[in-house]
Amino acid sequence: MDLSEPINVDHIKSSLIGFKYTLDDVTLKNLSKCALKSSSINLNSKDINMYLDCPLLTLFAKYNVTGILIALPLEGQGDVNIVLRDYGISLVGKLQEFVGKDGQQHVKVNRRLTSEDLSFIA
Repeated sequence: MDLSEPINVDHIKSSLIGFKYTLDDVTLKNLSKCALKSSSINLNSKDINMYLDCPLLTLFAKYNVTGILIALPLEGQGDVNIVLRDYGISLVGKLQEFVGKDGQQHVKVNRRLTSEDLSFIA
């Protein structure tokens, strides 16, 4: 079993002008199929930037949406299954050092995946 599958996120909140949505109990699958296209790490500031190119992502969640989209009023809630093809993810975070159960020094990215991290590939 791949340790990166699936990714679970409790809550994602985002808005556009006049349009708001939330996703709850989010499950993101196929992240292990993504390819790392670029990355940079600044060891002094502990900043990390990565860009993943994903051929296919599947997202399951409960949605709640309100607002106006292209002059149409939109309101609803329920279950959603979103399939994203040729999708890009930008991750920005900070490295955090910690001592693992094995007594060794490790590093982890101190950042959660949020809607602001997602962007379409141009």
